[in-house]
Amino acid sequence: MLSHLKHNAIAYTALFVALGGTSYAAVKLPKNSVGATEIKAGAVASSEIKDRSIKTTDLAAKTRAALKGQQGAAGASGAAGAAGAAGEKGDKGEKGDTGATGATGPAGPVDVVQRALTGEPISTSFNAVGALPLPEGSWLVTASVVVDNNGGKNTYVECSLWTPDGRISLTAASTVLSAVADPAISSNRLSEMTLSATTAAPSGGRSVTLLCQRTDGATGSSPVVTADVQFLGTRATTITNQ
Repeated sequence: MLSHLKHNAIAYTALFVALGGTSYAAVKLPKNSVGATEIKAGAVASSEIKDRSIKTTDLAAKTRAALKGQQGAAGASGAAGAAGAAGEKGDKGEKGDTGATGATGPAGPVDVVQRALTGEPISTSFNAVGALPLPEGSWLVTASVVVDNNGGKNTYVECSLWTPDGRISLTAASTVLSAVADPAISSNRLSEMTLSATTAAPSGGRSVTLLCQRTDGATGSSPVVTADVQFLGTRATTITNQ
């Protein structure tokens, strides 16, 4: 045993120094003497890292970008910003297509009403020779009457304009000679008269009626007296009674 130690004393001494020196070095490492080259890849695990000791600045930029927490609650709305300046006027747009034709509107008020009657008989008592229906409104009515005496007696004819409220015109009168009084002058048989009046037609309208009668002469055969009537109604803006 002693002989063995003597022959291997150097070897055992080297082994002791090696073992003892390693332990000494591990315990007595100087501050900041361990760098990236002294740490084995994968040697540092979660258990070797102190909790909450890693900061975001210790992480690579790519790692920091990959971090994403839970979405927070929506923040309060900010105050409305000031109105911006008005923009420049835009270019004029193209002309649009023509729109569809609209529906026909209601008929407007009638301003003129006309009616022509031919050969209406005139009797010996007032009778309606003709009438002009008028819509609602104020009207000026004119009746042009041509009396024809086609009999053997002279006759005296009176005419006036009436509404349901009563007479509205003056009475026009004319003596109409008979056809045989002077056969060579045919115009003796005819007599013209014109009547005019104003009236206000209520809602629903009203008619203006021409009433005429004749008074025959004492001699000769009974005449056949007729009238041609031309009615004209013109709408009036106002009616002034004088």
